[in-house]
Amino acid sequence: MPHRSRTTTAAALGAALLGGGLAAAPAAAAPPARPPAARPAPAAAAGAVTLLTGDRVEVRADGGVVARPGPGRTGMTFVGQRAGRSVLVIPRDAVSLLAAGKLDQRLFRVDEILAANRARRSDAVRLIVAAPAGAAAARAAVTATPGGAARPLPAIGALAVSAGAGQAAALWRGITADTGQARQLRGGLGKVWLDGVRQVSLDKSVPQTGAPAAWAAGLDGAGVKVAVLDTGVDATHPDLAGRVAAARSFGTDTGDPGVDKVGHGTHVASTVAGSGAASQGRRKGMAPQVSLLNGKVCASEMCDESAIVEGMTWAAEQGARVVNLSLGGSDTIGEDPLEQAVNGLSARHRTLFVVAAGNSYGLGQVGSPSTADAALSVAAVDGAGQVTAFSSKGLREDGAVKPEIAAPGLDINAARSAQSPGSGPYTTMSGTSMATPHVAGAAALLAQRHPEWTGDHLKRALVAYAKPTVGTAVHAQGAGQVDVAAAVRASVLPGTASVNFPRQLWPHDDDQPVSRSVSYVNPGTAPVTLALRLDMGTADGTPAPSGMFTLAASQVTVAPGTTATVDLTARTAVEGALGDYAGTVTATAPGVSLRTPVGIQRDSERYDVTVRTLDRDGLPAVGLTLMADMAGQMFMATSRPGVDQPQLRLAKGTFAAAFISIPVDGTKPAAFMVHPAYRVSRTTTITADARITRPVVTRVPHADARDLGVVMAPTFTDRPSETALMFGDSPRPGGASMYVGQLGPKISYPHLRTMVQVTKLHPEGDGRRNRGYGYNLAWAVQGRVPTGFARTVSGDQLATVTTDIADVGLGTGAKFNMAQMGTPMMSMGVSEALPRPYVMTEYFLNDSPDLRWQSDTMEGTIAEDATMLGTMDTPRRYEPGRGYFEKWNRGVFGPAVRSDDAPVRMGQGTMSICPALLDDGAGRAGFGTLAGTVTVRRDGAELGRLDELCGQLPVPAGTARYEVDVVARMRDLAVSTETRTRYAFTQAPPAQGEVTPDAAAVRFSPALDDRNASPRGARIEVPVLVQRTGAPGRLKSVTAQVSYDDGRTWAGLELTRRGDGRYTYQAQNPAAPGFASLRAVVTDQAGNTTEQTTIRAYRIG
Repeated sequence: MPHRSRTTTAAALGAALLGGGLAAAPAAAAPPARPPAARPAPAAAAGAVTLLTGDRVEVRADGGVVARPGPGRTGMTFVGQRAGRSVLVIPRDAVSLLAAGKLDQRLFRVDEILAANRARRSDAVRLIVAAPAGAAAARAAVTATPGGAARPLPAIGALAVSAGAGQAAALWRGITADTGQARQLRGGLGKVWLDGVRQVSLDKSVPQTGAPAAWAAGLDGAGVKVAVLDTGVDATHPDLAGRVAAARSFGTDTGDPGVDKVGHGTHVASTVAGSGAASQGRRKGMAPQVSLLNGKVCASEMCDESAIVEGMTWAAEQGARVVNLSLGGSDTIGEDPLEQAVNGLSARHRTLFVVAAGNSYGLGQVGSPSTADAALSVAAVDGAGQVTAFSSKGLREDGAVKPEIAAPGLDINAARSAQSPGSGPYTTMSGTSMATPHVAGAAALLAQRHPEWTGDHLKRALVAYAKPTVGTAVHAQGAGQVDVAAAVRASVLPGTASVNFPRQLWPHDDDQPVSRSVSYVNPGTAPVTLALRLDMGTADGTPAPSGMFTLAASQVTVAPGTTATVDLTARTAVEGALGDYAGTVTATAPGVSLRTPVGIQRDSERYDVTVRTLDRDGLPAVGLTLMADMAGQMFMATSRPGVDQPQLRLAKGTFAAAFISIPVDGTKPAAFMVHPAYRVSRTTTITADARITRPVVTRVPHADARDLGVVMAPTFTDRPSETALMFGDSPRPGGASMYVGQLGPKISYPHLRTMVQVTKLHPEGDGRRNRGYGYNLAWAVQGRVPTGFARTVSGDQLATVTTDIADVGLGTGAKFNMAQMGTPMMSMGVSEALPRPYVMTEYFLNDSPDLRWQSDTMEGTIAEDATMLGTMDTPRRYEPGRGYFEKWNRGVFGPAVRSDDAPVRMGQGTMSICPALLDDGAGRAGFGTLAGTVTVRRDGAELGRLDELCGQLPVPAGTARYEVDVVARMRDLAVSTETRTRYAFTQAPPAQGEVTPDAAAVRFSPALDDRNASPRGARIEVPVLVQRTGAPGRLKSVTAQVSYDDGRTWAGLELTRRGDGRYTYQAQNPAAPGFASLRAVVTDQAGNTTEQTTIRAYRIG
């Protein structure tokens, strides 16, 4: 069963997500001898992601957010919200599925997807698709998508699904169906989750747990299987020789399970089972004779959730009594796939999952999957038994006790993998990752003592007999520090590991007493009388008010072979502090002392806010509610007609609130309503009635230009982290594009500014050299969200831009123009597919002095097997009355070096490779559907290879000469069909932080026509620009060559220097049609070189 019932369809998108959200992490280990840093929130930094639907969202360096439809989806519009670092963008055709609970909200959390993609160094779309009844049909839908792949996850009745970014739109069409009103998941599919990432979070520490006393009793773990699911285990280490009974890798790119380049898994494994052979027995692990199962679920510090589920399933099916998970990530409302797997596998296989609580420092920050009911959640203490600052504290979001136990996790010295950075047989790490294997090893000793016990028995005994640190709250340490010596002597067990009360909602003056049973099991042959003591308090150690918590008896006698219970009653109507209360019931008898932790949440002042959404006919509609408080925490609720209306549980305060009403009849326009300052001070129902809205109507000089779409984007600047909203819609037959209205008082809000953007198009023209026209209009409305919007635009208010878009061989494409005003805001582009080549006249309105337009193109087919090429320009201003001429999609497309995006970076023991490969001849940033490989050599010997164009490899310490070869191919592109780049440099990985090796890129900018061709037989002059990551200064040499036979033969080009990094060359084009390929070599004064080759850089003829 889920660990907490979900009584509403609303979810908070703030606190937990701002602290890390989707990036799940094995509780990250810190560098040697240092405690781990707080896991940073996923930053909404510059970058772009592809959503599950195939649509693309860019987060700009200034915080602005731009959404664009994917291939074949040019009419798609979006709902968006940004608050601080959190960014949410939902395509319109996903709203109904989200409302039905069929889509994970994280699928649209752009900041989280961006963080996951950076961790993986991949932009592939990765999903977990629940398919309990129709897995075969679902797998067929996935594998029918070019590039799609599916792996079964039977533990949770799901599939792990992946597809390249260019195939995401086809995947979306494969797993969903258009019913004419709203999209639905295809038959047999239950829910789609994001396949997120989790992060991998002994001579003194082992005796601290009481292990030597257990060893003296003859316990060493013999005959017990313990699985370590981590970064792999170096079984060649002397401390682990002969201990690994089975090994397997999971996921798509984890590699050999016996290779641990991170070092985390080996360190963890030796804490469980190390013999101490490399230290004459001093650094022996907790249970040195266990049989280890090595499940490699992490390719680096980051681990795919689907791989973790696969590893958990394998470990349980292999007969592991104990599974160590030194990994995790932020907890979310409800039961996520990892929590589901922990609970299900624990019940089916009687396995105990011991899981790191996380390294997030604060209260209420315990990470998933340690938050699963069946998991044993582990905090970290230092050598004196004090909880470390970094260890995540409880309680769970519903008031349940998590973490439940603690163990040494600071400066733990254990085995070092030979493949990881450093030297010597041992290394020091800190984190709850290091605490967890101490508890897993203790559980193995207990399992050897009691082979008949289930995982739940092991958990109850370990928690009950833990040793508390005086003055430390249960919120931080659970029952206390693991004491395996006491646990193996246990003569009485609690009936449950902890006692958890349901959350007590505000207000509390009418709270009724709630009772739960504290139970004790006596497996012995003589009765035991236990004296009971109850201690409850807040996280800061303040005792609970008198009378708030009471036991029904001060002692209880447990007859042999029976269970006895005592009622514990919570009376939260008693006046006292709000928040989480936790404590213990301590039971003592001669030779017996055990504790049962207790947790309850006495809710702060919050109220139920119910949202009722109506369409413009007064009928129930599909509703989406977005709210943001003054601190930037975001909340979302969704609803469907005929289903219970959504409830938000909100703290007292003022919220920016947006309501989207989407008629069940998909042919009618949606309505967008905003209450700029909705005050929550009581339980209430909001009726978002679209009948108050009015249409957006604009008139332009060309009356036959039709609306393509309208964007309404309010931004609030009266809060520490600015909140921005966005809603876009496209016209429906016989109606306006959008209806809009402001709820609440008709007053001006000085900190509110709304951008209204309207896109119009008349694409018809004269064929190949089409002269269609479009209008791009934007206005700033100060102090309000307009209720209806009507404007007439005259010609003298407009700038005129002649836009000439060349053909790159993909047949069709779209151009998007997005308005940006002043403070970072959200916007989206609306377009439709147009033929290539294409010339059009575009008119731009600049209503505000700080208005800028960002323009992009997206080239690609609408076929299922979509190839995509996009280019992105920087924002610019168009002055009214002026004319402009712009050329797009001209080569040479190729590698680039950008100030914020170096092709190669080196960290401690790692090299990250992710070059920009598709910038155009004008210097616009490019992206697209690329395939290729990366090969890295160190001092001439191959160090590693990647089968995708972004990735990470481990590198040894010390200075060496590196060669990084990147080969990229663009299928279906007529020009720049292949690039080959070699970055050669001398560098050592840093001891900490990150360095950027010197690298270069060469941009060729020939004058090309609308087919990317240069005239046959013509003599041409070509500008050349050298970009560099290193410090400015004169280069040692720059050379260039040209080939007219696809690189079989080359001729030198004479470069003329025109300034810093700028050159030109002249060349005579052949008389026959064909292609020109280009090669350049750049060498700096330090001997670092970049060799860049572009095959079929442009056409001849």
